[in-house]
Amino acid sequence: MEVNPTGLVVANVPATIEAHRARLKSLAVDGGAITYLEEGPGDGEVVLLLHGMPTSSWLWRKVVPGLASAGLRVVAPDLLGYGASHKPADPALYEIPRQADRVVALLDALEIRRATIVVHDLGGSWGFELADRAPERISRLVVLNTAAYRDGFNPPTIVRILGSPIGPLMLRMMRSRSLGIPMLASLFRQFTDDPSVVTAEMVRGTGSHSTKGRPGHSANS
Repeated sequence: MEVNPTGLVVANVPATIEAHRARLKSLAVDGGAITYLEEGPGDGEVVLLLHGMPTSSWLWRKVVPGLASAGLRVVAPDLLGYGASHKPADPALYEIPRQADRVVALLDALEIRRATIVVHDLGGSWGFELADRAPERISRLVVLNTAAYRDGFNPPTIVRILGSPIGPLMLRMMRSRSLGIPMLASLFRQFTDDPSVVTAEMVRGTGSHSTKGRPGHSANS
């Protein structure tokens, strides 16, 4: 049991990525299937947590229990290409509008009319797209360490490299068991003030090297 910075007592925080993924459900969407975590009372006010890149719902593992214990219905998906969700090879499937469509599909499948949406990192781009196209689905928008560009998403250099001709080779390397964790750990350490917090378990939580995206739980499980 832990106490998070809000003062809420947090219990049942998964200790490993495997324990976290055992709690996920899955939903068939455009391009494959996405997994998601859902906790809290079914009649509670809904909070949807959108991760960024290269993270997943594992990012929110210490946030979800506290919100659920406060009486909120919490949903945290792994968007297509992330975490335990399917990872198709077609780059067009990862365009921002299509990811936003998958968020809407998830809300529809769970019969959620409106939600407070919390966005982090690249999740901001998906959340902003949703706010622009379907503002009636959002009761509040909470923005955490994300990016907003007047002319749309302008990815950093390393992301543009992944979209270049050598991108497929880099992705294969990042997905390999031997190279994936060291490469992602190096990337994470470049974007934190305290590299010591980048643990192997944290990196494994991104899922790109540890799964081929075969969700094992149905939406009704």
